[in-house]
Amino acid sequence: MKNLISILTATAAGLVVMGSASAADLPSKKAAPAQYVKICDAYGAGFFYIPGTETCLKVGGYVRAEYRYRTNALLSNHATFFRSRGLIALDARTKTSYGDLRSFLQYRLTEDTGQGATASILQNAFVEWAGITAGRRSNSFFDFYAHDYEFIGLTTSSDQLADVLAYTAKFGGGMSATVSLENTNWRMQGNNGALVAGSIATGAAVGKIGYNANGNRMPDVVANLRAEGTWGSAQLSGALHQNNAALTAANVSKLGYAVQAGAKINLPMLAAGDTFVVQVAYSNGATEYVNPNAITGVWAKGANVTLGDQSAIATSTTTLGLVKSYGIVAGINHFWTPTVQQSFFGSYSQLKNPALAVAGASVFHDEKIMVLGTRIAWSPVKDLIIGPELNYEKFSLKSAANSTTVPAVNRGSDLRAAFRIQRAF
Repeated sequence: MKNLISILTATAAGLVVMGSASAADLPSKKAAPAQYVKICDAYGAGFFYIPGTETCLKVGGYVRAEYRYRTNALLSNHATFFRSRGLIALDARTKTSYGDLRSFLQYRLTEDTGQGATASILQNAFVEWAGITAGRRSNSFFDFYAHDYEFIGLTTSSDQLADVLAYTAKFGGGMSATVSLENTNWRMQGNNGALVAGSIATGAAVGKIGYNANGNRMPDVVANLRAEGTWGSAQLSGALHQNNAALTAANVSKLGYAVQAGAKINLPMLAAGDTFVVQVAYSNGATEYVNPNAITGVWAKGANVTLGDQSAIATSTTTLGLVKSYGIVAGINHFWTPTVQQSFFGSYSQLKNPALAVAGASVFHDEKIMVLGTRIAWSPVKDLIIGPELNYEKFSLKSAANSTTVPAVNRGSDLRAAFRIQRAF
């Protein structure tokens, strides 16, 4: 019996020793958690690898609340205006032997005062690879200053959506050149093809000659030459725009063009981040490349004349005349502190219609438009913008050659204010 007890005691002691040894072999710290999302630092902050792929993805966007007021609104217009807008963006990039392959998508939803339903728009949806850009861009390759210093965006500046097929060549030293074929629909006033005979619509005078867009026959051809460096950037742009018309007695096409030069200069000697921009543009038969803003009226004590600028008008039942326009815009953006910036901007533009073949056959007028404004943006925390903007807008009209007399309301002005709160992510 004693032998059995001795054997059991020895066995138990051996098990205790083995257990202690096994416990000593275990790790003293918990294993590191598995990293299901891997950070991608090749393209800047915010990118991560899509699991199981070599593609880096960034999710972003913004939420915007904006409030506006205008002093000279008609009874049919809104003196006060509320806007709520949200934008979501997806940026996917992959390294290839031909350079980065990029897909970029932005979708925007907007709710405005007086709007029947929430408006949605595909703002960006393009692919970039080996110098090729294909799809929808928020800016044409013609554009340079795209209301960068403004909230409302009233200045004379080409700033338009574009469906493109483009190629960009980079030469080094910050130099590049682009040739782009672009959807002409976005360069027709009002973003549609219904053009009338003249630039002022007043009852029975409209449609006497009968000018309507006759469908696209060729895309707009856009080209630019761009330079970028530590000093800033500069660009020279050109565009060809075909005007098609189903006139009363003939179908007519006429080619218009636009040219533009702009420069943006960094001003670190004033404050970090300060910039100055200037841009000039001229068009003959391509009005929206100078000023794509839809001019809604000339105001004078509760009365107005509605404008609808065109790139061309019917000068007779068989001929199409091209409209000439030019504009200049300039602005400066200054950082008073690292979190408070203010911009001052202004523009001036003129539009001149061709003479009618038959005097008084339509109603249209030449225009002059001036805009002055300032904007303040406060960023108390990163990616948050809070601030007001104030704009002064002035119009004047005069009778074009061989046109009817100038209307009773031929000049006016408006003061517009805005306040914006926007958080980007």
